[in-house]
Amino acid sequence: MSQKNILTIQKNKLEQAISTLGNAYNKKETFDLSSSILLETDGNALYLKATNNEAISMKLKVVPDSIEGKIFCAVKGEFISECIKQGLDDSEVIIEYDDKKDILHIKQKNYNAKIPVYKVRDTNSKDRDDDLNDFPFKDDYKTTQGYKKIDIDNKLLTDTFKNIIHCCDEKNASRIYTQGVLLQIESKVLTIVATDTLRLAYIETEYPNDKIDFSCIIPKKGIVELVKFFGDNFDFYIKEIDIEKANEENEYEEIETNIESVCFVAENMEIYVRTINSKFPEFKKVIEKERGISINVKRDSLLKALQRVNGLCSASKIIFYKDKITIESLHGRNNSEVKDIIDNIELNLQDEIEISMTNKHIIECLANAKVENIDIYIEEYAPILFDAKDFKEIIVPEREYNYR
Repeated sequence: MSQKNILTIQKNKLEQAISTLGNAYNKKETFDLSSSILLETDGNALYLKATNNEAISMKLKVVPDSIEGKIFCAVKGEFISECIKQGLDDSEVIIEYDDKKDILHIKQKNYNAKIPVYKVRDTNSKDRDDDLNDFPFKDDYKTTQGYKKIDIDNKLLTDTFKNIIHCCDEKNASRIYTQGVLLQIESKVLTIVATDTLRLAYIETEYPNDKIDFSCIIPKKGIVELVKFFGDNFDFYIKEIDIEKANEENEYEEIETNIESVCFVAENMEIYVRTINSKFPEFKKVIEKERGISINVKRDSLLKALQRVNGLCSASKIIFYKDKITIESLHGRNNSEVKDIIDNIELNLQDEIEISMTNKHIIECLANAKVENIDIYIEEYAPILFDAKDFKEIIVPEREYNYR
């Protein structure tokens, strides 16, 4: 009698694991590893792995109620996700792998779903499918896969990512560097930058280790997964490659970064993110430029006023006076007009100052700032700097003549 390959697990634990992997596999009609979730039991644990072969790969560890035999198979991610969401109640679930018929059974009471598996074989088998190598997970990834651990302030890293990823532009295919965030350590300075070419948010801070210099662009979609699932308790790794050798082997595109991927590792979860193969534009001159007049305003008051007028216009003319701020619509929707005033304030100005800005740009900047008051540096015909202490953001102003 053949041994059963079976496990039991609580439905909510299984559903949460499958849901977590949602952005790591492709939602497409074809059935290959990039649209699959790999299930593998080892000891008392179930490992679930997924990769979309583009930007993100994820590995999760969960502990089922019981395990018998060995489960090692890949199933289409959407199939198992829909099966769990639509077919199961909140009681215990039985997962059974029939390695003779290449079927994965999802059972619960009178319910039995049979899901075909992508044919993979045991990792120790010589005739194992080569496609399984597409899953970038090995127990010795810290050495064999060339990952180098980077000691970094995790809270600073995740907080900064949260504050500035609104400046990314995932739809910009011609300037792919805008689709991610630059992470750079150079000459004991840590710099984190994001831009969509109309605004640039960044931090610069001292980094204590002078033996590590690197630069890479991490895709926004990978950062979103990190922020969503990890707190401050994780290890950060980078994977370096030889650019010259990589370019010799790659006939299709020029490799421009020596950091192929980054890895975030927590106790029961690993996220691998392929970096963006692009050079980040020169930004030092922009952030080091001397600024003009400084205005200190209450962040919350300015944010709420902009949100109120934003319903009728996408851009506003903002005028700073000694004792008030007026916000007037530019090219209002369907010729509508709106005006708001922030009064009973002191700005210590000799002359009024006028700027024209895209509402969304300022609103997102102010919404991510944590300070009570924000410093705004204004210079005529130049980008405007918003200093939120935790990060700084430079925004290109609108030109009023565009709307006349």
